[in-house]
Amino acid sequence: MGRKRLWLLAASSMTVLMLAAGVPAQASARFLRLGSGRASHLTVGQDLATCPGARYRSIQAAIDAARPGDTVTVCPGSYTEGSGARGTSALTITKSISLVGAGADQVTIEPRNDPASGRRIAEDSPDIRDGKGDIVAVAGSVAAPITVNISGVTIDAHGVYATAGVVFVDAGGSTRSGTAWRRLPAPRPPPRRPAPGQCAR
Repeated sequence: MGRKRLWLLAASSMTVLMLAAGVPAQASARFLRLGSGRASHLTVGQDLATCPGARYRSIQAAIDAARPGDTVTVCPGSYTEGSGARGTSALTITKSISLVGAGADQVTIEPRNDPASGRRIAEDSPDIRDGKGDIVAVAGSVAAPITVNISGVTIDAHGVYATAGVVFVDAGGSTRSGTAWRRLPAPRPPPRRPAPGQCAR
């Protein structure tokens, strides 16, 4: 059984964690073949007046409808994705696609900030290897790794505690030039519990 590898990349003041199994050359070649000739463009937009070709209002809906090799194009806007529940990711990508925004200064992707979950999507015991609780989780499998390229967007935690900004699990790809990052909130320490017979401070 293949093992996952952890890559830690620093992008300016933001830490991006990437988990990846080595993607074989034939998998990348298969992605390129799928992307030539038969690929579709799925457009996401919030305003039909400025983005008349948009068939989707959320990025996740377009990702779910995409086929391997397709490109999801995102028109300008701020996109709040996911349920905001603990242990969920704002976006989950499980197929080889490209996610292309109109520009990092025009497209922002952020998780839903839900007070009911304590403004947190990270699991109670975060595990970077399970692809849960991240702003963007790119999740393939050891038997079928995927390739995902992301560009032209800003990933913003928006005050939500997440495990990571973008995680690649059994996947390859890139966060290309034109992708910006904003700092994730620091993990909140658990509340101190007094020992038996002691008072809380």
